[in-house]
Amino acid sequence: MSKQADRKNLLAQLFVVLLIGLAYQEMIPPIRDDVRAFGLTFPTLALFLVFFLTSLRFFIGAQLHLVDEAITKAGPFIWLFDFIFIAFEMIIFVFLGGLTTLAANTEAHFDFIQLLMFIYGVDVLWVAGQFLLAKLHSGFHREQVPWKWAAINLVAIALIAAVYNSAIGGFSQAGLWALLVINAIAFILDVIIVDYFRVVRPSEPLISAS
Repeated sequence: MSKQADRKNLLAQLFVVLLIGLAYQEMIPPIRDDVRAFGLTFPTLALFLVFFLTSLRFFIGAQLHLVDEAITKAGPFIWLFDFIFIAFEMIIFVFLGGLTTLAANTEAHFDFIQLLMFIYGVDVLWVAGQFLLAKLHSGFHREQVPWKWAAINLVAIALIAAVYNSAIGGFSQAGLWALLVINAIAFILDVIIVDYFRVVRPSEPLISAS
């Protein structure tokens, strides 16, 4: 591995880990205060689990993507393009972490569910940007575009938006159950079934980019 690739890997690991650590640091105080005041309620547990599953899914994908040899050895601006988008997503998680209780959402201009959909939307935009840049300039050509990530997140946005704007609402018990199920399925699809980097199923062949 070249020194340049080593530097990229070090930067990715330090920066992504730092930001996801800050996100969890933001998550702890509101949950701690809520549990002290009311005990462990279902809304707090549901929001925590959604945050945990989603942040873990993005963290695994971000780390493995940025240190992937195909990315570190690609065109000079490909890694930087991906790093900027991933860093932005991790920053959104910092804000999302502070909204893991119902009380925190009552005072927020953008609530937990809206920020969650925004993160998914940014990820879809990132994947689409990979494809468009590759079409516009040969310097942005890459071996594969993770369309299945975009597909999972697009479906999740549609389902979450349907629940959020329905009569039951996103923060009712039924709405929170739906939110938890949607994001749990997204986690399973991404980390276990799609498994782009063959972590869970290392014997599987690489997934086609087409």
